[in-house]
Amino acid sequence: MKKLIYIAIAGCMLCGALGWAAEWTTDGADPQRTGWQKDEHILTKDNVKNLKLLWKLKTDNVTRALFSFTPAMILDNVKSNGTTREMIYFVGASDNLYAVDANGDNTRNLWTDWDDVFASIANYFVSFGWVSGGPVLTRARLDPDPTFQFDPRNLELNETLDSLNGKGIRIGLALPPTTPAVLVSAEEKDGPAYRVGFQNFYAISRYNHSARYAMAVNDLAEAIAKRARSAVPPGNPP
Repeated sequence: MKKLIYIAIAGCMLCGALGWAAEWTTDGADPQRTGWQKDEHILTKDNVKNLKLLWKLKTDNVTRALFSFTPAMILDNVKSNGTTREMIYFVGASDNLYAVDANGDNTRNLWTDWDDVFASIANYFVSFGWVSGGPVLTRARLDPDPTFQFDPRNLELNETLDSLNGKGIRIGLALPPTTPAVLVSAEEKDGPAYRVGFQNFYAISRYNHSARYAMAVNDLAEAIAKRARSAVPPGNPP
């Protein structure tokens, strides 16, 4: 059953025209759950009677038992797409996370509009240096007696193909020797292996600082692309 949710945040209602906002970053305002908004300097016992609902939002959340939504979290000065916004986040009982642009200056639908979804993901990658058409990962071949020391926690591009080559690590791609790179380990069905990641690998890892995560995203994307290409009739480019 769809719920009609009315979100009435006192700070937003009275302060929108005044350019003031106060953050509410956790349930109960702080780890002690005091419920005290220390940055609230406008509401008083005299003007609180003037509060009114300014907007409402309809979601597809499904109520479970007596639970519907978590209390809203408010973040001020969120930098997004060249603008500064006040964002409101809340989670529903159906395990959906909802984000609301409280300033109302743009409309972006990340839930049902796939164009917006993919464009937003692409914009995130670009902000971390994604290179269009560039490589993400490639398999590494080791010399019989390589001399490298491997740090499984490192995701920084602190090597170049030339420096890796000097340590006995080879790749099969024709790239400039100065190309920044990082060596990562991969657990494959035949046993441990190594791969070399490039700038696009680094961009993926900014979302989740895990080499396994970035490799899984890349491998899944390649599998999807391969399947999509095989489904295209001959003579019709994808």
